[in-house]
Amino acid sequence: MVEAQHRVSTLKVVDTLDEQALLEELIEETKPQIPLECRHLHYLLATPFRYGSVYPHGSRFRRAGRTRGVYYAAETMFTAVAEMAFYRLLFFAESPDTPWPRDAADYTAFSAAIKCAAAIDLTRPPLDRDAAAWTHPTDYA
Repeated sequence: MVEAQHRVSTLKVVDTLDEQALLEELIEETKPQIPLECRHLHYLLATPFRYGSVYPHGSRFRRAGRTRGVYYAAETMFTAVAEMAFYRLLFFAESPDTPWPRDAADYTAFSAAIKCAAAIDLTRPPLDRDAAAWTHPTDYA
C-alpha cells in the first residue's frame, strides 16, 4: 500500500499545470538517486530503496544504523490494510500532541510478482523458533 496515486498534492500550491510540472521536476531533482540495482523496477517498487535513514534501534525488518530501505509486502490486501491501520493508530497513540488528520488518508493498493535470487522464510525452521520476537507488534528489540 502506498499513498494514493490519484491525487496530485502539488496542484494545491500552483496555479497552472505547467507550474505543477516544473514543481514536480524540482522535487524529483532533490530526491536521492534510486540505487542502480533498483532502476529497472517500477517507481512504486523502487521508491523505498532511494531513501536511506539512520535507525538507532532498528525495526522488525531492518537492522539498526543506516539502511537503504526495506520492501515490505503482504500476501493479502486485508493484511496490508490491517498493518497500515495498526501502525497509523500506533503513531498517534505514541504522539499524543500530534493532531489527528481532518481528512481520511487515501492509499492505493497494488500487487507485484516477486522474484529474487535468495530469500528467507521466517515461518520455517530454524527461524520460526524466534517468531515471538519478530512478530511482536511494538517491541523491536
